[in-house]
Amino acid sequence: KFFGIGRILPFLHNVRSKILIMVFFGLAGSVTDIILPLFQRYALDHFVGLGVFDTIGLFLLLYILTILLAAVSNYISCALATIIEMRVNRELRQTGFNHLQTLSFSYFNQNSVGYIHARLMSDTSRIGSLVSWSLIDCVWRLSYLIGAVVVMVALNPRLAAMVLSTLPLLVILFEKKKKK
Repeated sequence: KFFGIGRILPFLHNVRSKILIMVFFGLAGSVTDIILPLFQRYALDHFVGLGVFDTIGLFLLLYILTILLAAVSNYISCALATIIEMRVNRELRQTGFNHLQTLSFSYFNQNSVGYIHARLMSDTSRIGSLVSWSLIDCVWRLSYLIGAVVVMVALNPRLAAMVLSTLPLLVILFEKKKKK
């Protein structure tokens, strides 16, 4: 059920707090990515459009702080994803090698030790990568999508409705293209 997630959960017990921190900073990174175009809109409307530079100092300070927040958030979430991946790999490999110790000699006579070792290393690496990088990627993309829709609706509900109304058509078109 649920793609075997229940079987992976015991291996995530030791990195539970790191996963929560990674998700938090992933959300913070997506929020800053949503805010940056609003800064650029303000700069174009206020500084270029109106030619008024009375708030440029505060604008630059906030813009630089936002970029630094994005950089720090992305760094922390990526660093934690790496740590989580390595720790999950270690736990899975340790469990796998412990299980291999319990197998009979006839199993090793029938199966190449090199093949078993390669599969164990490769499969655990994929699982560790899936747990860490796919999770942070999913969190960032989903929160960015929801945040972008919220900002679009807040700025111009009519234009947002027109843009969002084309999404089902795009999904259908790209789905048909993928099948060919």
